[in-house]
Amino acid sequence: MAAVLAAGLTHVAVTDHDRIDGALRARDVAPDGLTVIVGEEMRTISGDVIGLFLERPIASGMTVAETAAAIMEQRGIVGLPHPFDGRRPSTAVGLTPEALMELSATIDFRGGP
Repeated sequence: MAAVLAAGLTHVAVTDHDRIDGALRARDVAPDGLTVIVGEEMRTISGDVIGLFLERPIASGMTVAETAAAIMEQRGIVGLPHPFDGRRPSTAVGLTPEALMELSATIDFRGGP
């Protein structure tokens, strides 16, 4: 966490695949002046989804809509970490324009590419 503070950051999101225990520990030991946002990256049947501001882990293997609903149930926000990356499990690769519009209704943020 010293590197985070040295960079002048005041907030950092900590995520891992299919677990939040590391993020919870980071939040618990964060020094004054640093806010740790607890997150998780889940594998859905269509690709990866990130949830932030979580208190409990979210199960993998659901649809994107089910995963988004589980995140929102915890008052979290939903993100796509790499929606169009053809080398990783990416939710938007190969979707029709209609399916992309439907997906966009459940997403709060996206990473690139």
